Amino acid sequence: MGYTYWTHFAWHGPEDSVLVTDEDEIVEIGTASLLAHRGSRDRLADCEGAFLTPGLWDSHVHLLAYGKSFRELYLDADLTYDEVLARVRHLAHTMDTREALIWGAGWSDSQWGIAPKAADLSRVAEGHPVALISHDHHSVWLSQEAMATIGLERHTPPVPGGVIERDIHGVPTGVVRENQVTWVYTRLTSQSPDDDIRDLKRGLQEMARHGIVGVTSMESREGFIALQRIMGESYETPIRVDVMLPKDQLTALAELGVMSRFGHSSFRIQGVKLFIDGALGSRTAWMKNPYEGEPENCGVLSLEPDLVRSIVETADKAGLAVAMHAIGDRAVQIAVKVLRDFDRPRGVAHRIEHAQLMDDTEIPWLTSRFALSVQPVHMVDDYTIARRHWGERSLRAYRFQSFWQQGGLVLLGSDAPVATPDPRWGLWMAVHRAPFDRPREVWNLQEALTPRQALDGYTRVPAIANARRSGVLAPGFQADFTFWASNPERALAEGNWDALRVVGTVVQGRQVWWNGR
Repeated sequence: MGYTYWTHFAWHGPEDSVLVTDEDEIVEIGTASLLAHRGSRDRLADCEGAFLTPGLWDSHVHLLAYGKSFRELYLDADLTYDEVLARVRHLAHTMDTREALIWGAGWSDSQWGIAPKAADLSRVAEGHPVALISHDHHSVWLSQEAMATIGLERHTPPVPGGVIERDIHGVPTGVVRENQVTWVYTRLTSQSPDDDIRDLKRGLQEMARHGIVGVTSMESREGFIALQRIMGESYETPIRVDVMLPKDQLTALAELGVMSRFGHSSFRIQGVKLFIDGALGSRTAWMKNPYEGEPENCGVLSLEPDLVRSIVETADKAGLAVAMHAIGDRAVQIAVKVLRDFDRPRGVAHRIEHAQLMDDTEIPWLTSRFALSVQPVHMVDDYTIARRHWGERSLRAYRFQSFWQQGGLVLLGSDAPVATPDPRWGLWMAVHRAPFDRPREVWNLQEALTPRQALDGYTRVPAIANARRSGVLAPGFQADFTFWASNPERALAEGNWDALRVVGTVVQGRQVWWNGR
């Protein structure tokens, strides 16, 4: 194949620019005079006047779970208790096989004023076992049939770092949290490898539709195996994927000598993921002080600090990066205290995932030695929840500008399927810190990013943290682009939501999605 000449686009450079790519690399950017060098094998790509930016990278997703979400019962976090039950009843009534499992996701009990009960699900499910994952994916609400299927009963002990909620008689209510979620999932799921491949392909395609050229996926073992099969079929996948595997794979990776950046440009292993605490919505994020109105509840500590340090030491020595889930201020403190003693293995940054609540005492330690992977889109749903459960502490949440000013690598992502991967929401909330349709629900505006910083958080900064030659429109960099209907920086600066629209995605110099300007 010859070169591709990309023409008729707008960008931050001269209006008559032409960009030349050779498969996966930008060769040259110049004026229209470059067109005189076109050969018979070269291709001309008309960009229809769309605005060109480096390709967007979503720095925190769960790719297999995202693909599966298109086949699950969707439950918006704003639904009432009775509305959730009504949706389960409707789906159960339409299903042919009585014993078929109903999976759903998205409920939030933060405003219900009632504790979810297994008996209520059983009452509406017509004999189907039901498992509903919470909005933050840190809790599962089970029906009595589902509990019987997995053997969850009065004498079932919780796994380390897991929570089984019980009534005053010690009987499980049907709600489990944190590490117990994985315990439930492994006992209920019957998904085949072919199912995994189908779901992952859907997830990859949907990401491309949002202008995403690559993701860092916090992936399960099953998801990783399926991704290998997909990538083995063809390097020309819709998007690129870096994976962080569960921490229990660390020993095997280290023994094999696998290091960060192992793989090829479309699919790489970066390291392992571990959980220090839970989540805000489930009131399991590990806090320095109790939750509002719950004097005995400081959340759930999933791993002791000494064990966290041991895992990071082992990974770092092996040349693998670590992604550390930490949401509560005490969990973030643990993560910062550990990571400040380590540098970046093979150029790939160790990371703190979410870092939603942080004290001033941790801020000075935020340097480019490690990265903060944050999800501005969570502010859409967390506004009321944070004020109810964290009170005045919520003013210290989502401290993006503080992170940035300290020189930390600020990576933006979505946590899909927990939230939409549509980057418009991530960019908008990073800059405006309130939904465009609910402007009064604004978080501390002093922590807002500028439009340029927000775009960098999706492009240039992930490239640095992931040790990729991407995120910049310059010769020698990867040919990954996102096309917009108009200049996204201007749309963000002007607060024009309607102008913030992705129209095309190019990965490895190939147009993988196009909707026209």
